[in-house]
Amino acid sequence: MLKRVLLTTLVIAVAFGCLGMIPETATAAGEKITVANFGALRFDPAVMITNARFFRQHRIEVDVIEVPDTKIYEEISKSLALGETTFDVVNINHYWMADFIRAGFLAPIPDFPAAQWASFSPAVQIAFSKGGKKYASPQWGNSRVLIYRKDMFAAAGLDPNKPPKTWDEFVEYAKKLTIDKNKDGIIDQWGAFYAGGRPEFGMETYLQYLYASGGRMYDDNGKCVVNSDEGVAALEFLADLRNKHKVVPQGVGDYVEGDNWDAIINGITAMTIDEPMILFNTVKKNGADKVGAGMYPVRDLSNPNWGGIAVLCGFAINANSKNKEAAAKYAINYGTYEVQKTEIVDEGNIACIPAVFDDPAIKKAGLIGPYVDVLKASVSKSIAEQWPRYKETEDIMAKAILKTILGKKSAKKSLDSAAKLVNALQ
Repeated sequence: MLKRVLLTTLVIAVAFGCLGMIPETATAAGEKITVANFGALRFDPAVMITNARFFRQHRIEVDVIEVPDTKIYEEISKSLALGETTFDVVNINHYWMADFIRAGFLAPIPDFPAAQWASFSPAVQIAFSKGGKKYASPQWGNSRVLIYRKDMFAAAGLDPNKPPKTWDEFVEYAKKLTIDKNKDGIIDQWGAFYAGGRPEFGMETYLQYLYASGGRMYDDNGKCVVNSDEGVAALEFLADLRNKHKVVPQGVGDYVEGDNWDAIINGITAMTIDEPMILFNTVKKNGADKVGAGMYPVRDLSNPNWGGIAVLCGFAINANSKNKEAAAKYAINYGTYEVQKTEIVDEGNIACIPAVFDDPAIKKAGLIGPYVDVLKASVSKSIAEQWPRYKETEDIMAKAILKTILGKKSAKKSLDSAAKLVNALQ
């Protein structure tokens, strides 16, 4: 069941202690928009702060409809397909963009300020536009970084300030960090870790290595080329970590995101490649002196592709909305420097404007401060692609990836089959 949270004048004033900031002439009878939000607002303090600020600036009330993370794709796509006006603004993952635009679900955002759009990372500009039109404004980004335990590096005789930069170095480090501490034949500490369970985790894990190899899912003509030399090399490397080098647990094909978190936070693994939120949670428990971050390793330094996978969340306008002008104001507002800064400082999400990381307040912001340079570089160089027939493609790719990880099929054969099936969808 969807939960509605109406941010009226009174609620905003009380929640944020700003009664004195609301002019006496303000009423709750003005414009109002409905916004679909990923999950519950209690987990999104930045959204609450931003919505309160938006009301003060524009006198537009925001009716937030809380949609469970696990159901948001189905709920939003169903509502938009039926032509409903339940939502004026929808919280959207960039993977859905191609399908939603093609289906006519989204209205272009008119008069998007050119300077503001230019301030976004290249990944945002690619992911949220089509045919020269802007269809979404970013809420937050989620580029990947190498997260590692400095304390484990030091214990293994590795320099804690020099993380691996290439795949070969990554394997070398991982071997030294994979340890049977009590010599009972059971590994107590793994050199690396990844989550391959559930389609989205297997797919995102693979994309990290695909991009680091210099590959892409699609060429400029929209053809799936995941079975390229780069794509095959990426999957071989991922599988080799489990089957050849044995530096990750054998059960990685079953692990999900929470397992990845636990592994690095609790010292089960020394290295993982994942989202900054895991970095910050690891620091919370272990301290910045024991946790490091770096750009994740690439296949070849002679042709480095430092950009990590970008998983982007943004706000788009329902094509059936009766309040498109107000909805556009809301979407554009979310992509402003001020709001992107709020997402970092008040919630720990990653800004989609690289310049925000140079802000003095960010450099001083608790957990983020020591890692701003790495985070800025990751955001600036991260990669995003629009995926036609996203759900079907994700399922095809996840099955192909898992077969190779488990040693049941070669990378080349898995990806040849996957590319053929994906291209047949279009």
